[in-house]
Amino acid sequence: MSDTLSKVVKGLFVVLMVLAVVFGLMFYAGPIVPETIGSKYEEPVFTELLIKYSYVLFAVAVISAVLFAIIGIISNPKAAVRSLLAVLALLIVCGIAYIIASPEIPKFAGYEEFNITPALSRNVGAGLIGVYILFAIAALSVVFTETAERFK
Repeated sequence: MSDTLSKVVKGLFVVLMVLAVVFGLMFYAGPIVPETIGSKYEEPVFTELLIKYSYVLFAVAVISAVLFAIIGIISNPKAAVRSLLAVLALLIVCGIAYIIASPEIPKFAGYEEFNITPALSRNVGAGLIGVYILFAIAALSVVFTETAERFK
């Protein structure tokens, strides 16, 4: 990353951090909405401002992530190919997990309250199976690495 771009990014993040501290102080030390005084959940006046600022921070984070990913791809194409292969492997694991997952709705006490649909059940199952697969891959890679080091 160039020195100028680095300085601009650091300056932007310092400004955003200072604004976050100022808004946080306004939120916690500021006045309360009159209608909520004395209730269980008192709402600070600056709640809406803080929520909008969090949207701004989220947008800055997304734009930064995309921008620096593009810069990284342009500056180092070989690493980009490896990254794309890693994303492809993750998509394959997600696809396998989705195929294995069952759309059957689990039966447990009070399950009717949750409005579980077959699609939701399958998506949750796919998420769990995907995590199990990734955990197994991580554990096996640790075992393989340690075993391979012993024989070298």
